[in-house]
Amino acid sequence: MTAARPAGLIPALVGFDMRDRALTQEMLEALPVAAAVFTPGDLRLKWASPSFPLAGPGLRRRPRLAELVPELSDSDVQAVLAGSRTDLSRPRRSGGTVLARRLGSQRARGLLVLLSAGAEAEAVLAASPAAHLVVDAAATVVAANPAAATSLGLQPGALTGRPLASVQQRLVPYGSNEADTFPAVRTMRSGAPVSEEAWQANLPDGAPRTVLVSAVPLPGTPGGALTVWMDATEQARRLARAREEIADREMRVREANHRVKNTLQIVTSLLSMEIARTVDLSAARALRQAYSRLMAAGRVHQRLYLGAELDRIDLSDYLTEVANDVRQTLVPERPAECLVTRVDPVRVEPDLALNVALIAVELLTNAFKHGVSPARPFRVEMTCRATSERLLLEVRDAGPGLPAGFDPVRTTGLGMQLLNSLCEHLGGTFVAFSPAVGAVFRVELPLT
Repeated sequence: MTAARPAGLIPALVGFDMRDRALTQEMLEALPVAAAVFTPGDLRLKWASPSFPLAGPGLRRRPRLAELVPELSDSDVQAVLAGSRTDLSRPRRSGGTVLARRLGSQRARGLLVLLSAGAEAEAVLAASPAAHLVVDAAATVVAANPAAATSLGLQPGALTGRPLASVQQRLVPYGSNEADTFPAVRTMRSGAPVSEEAWQANLPDGAPRTVLVSAVPLPGTPGGALTVWMDATEQARRLARAREEIADREMRVREANHRVKNTLQIVTSLLSMEIARTVDLSAARALRQAYSRLMAAGRVHQRLYLGAELDRIDLSDYLTEVANDVRQTLVPERPAECLVTRVDPVRVEPDLALNVALIAVELLTNAFKHGVSPARPFRVEMTCRATSERLLLEVRDAGPGLPAGFDPVRTTGLGMQLLNSLCEHLGGTFVAFSPAVGAVFRVELPLT
């Protein structure tokens, strides 16, 4: 004898197609039925809601349907999967009803099994904090749990029989939710689910509440829809406070970067004046190198102050600007075409960006100083390639090449010492060699 389906809201709920992504885990936990999906071939468990009973002696990791729901016979299940019947209903040994239906219209993609506890399920739904509202094709509320009514400032049972338009009058969307159309209306028109939209519930006492609304079509009720919403007022308040705090911190960080940039700009201006007054060529060269290093640091803070992100810098634009600064500072008489830069677009943390820029400054300074040969046109190339884990920075010149026995680790010059120190600090490697023409300096750094 086939068990009668429970009355009330349950017939609509047992019609769910569990592939609808609009149903969040929180909403699934609020449903009055336990749901599971089994594979069509061997009928092994594929998915289960949190309330589906899985405990039992001897159950494997993916138990079969017969182990979990012995009330369903193999012949009945195969008839549902083959399409001979649309669904199957059997009484549960522990009370309530077992319902099964096929998933997939063209071919069976699985078997959906729902366990309803009968009258107990209605009690669970009545106690659920989530609002459940079932609307038929005529846009009339045919069932609603008490939470749906109380969330709108109404008495339990006051929603049943009302037109959906009267419900929507108490709900106002946040932002631009498709011309203020309620999710249930859009689902009824399109047949597609709507997932977690923020709406404001205006209560008679004047206290607005924020609710997250979802809607799914009901296959058992053509043109109908189930709407579920949860009160998210406190979460919305916490999110608003967090956004205010983040905005305040960002403003303070931007202001700090702005002050650092201005300070470095004053220092570089003083250095520039000192360079212009210095007669000693060696001292002027040292001041220019210091000027280039300070310019690299200043550009980091300028980008952090003006950029949209406070924790990432576009290395491509930044290194190109730094390289041009070095050229204009050290060899202003050379044309811009003497420097060629190729940098992959990659966003890195400000600290790493500054260290890479300082390395680039030293490599370019060395190339502009020593990469000069009367036999070839003056040319310096800087490339920076990035993978998911590594960063490769290379500077190549067209000069006479490295002297015999050159070892960058043993070099006593300040620039090479700084290079070695930075590479060691960043966990990278630094090599130099002479190809057929000129010299190549290569630095490899980890990105993670």
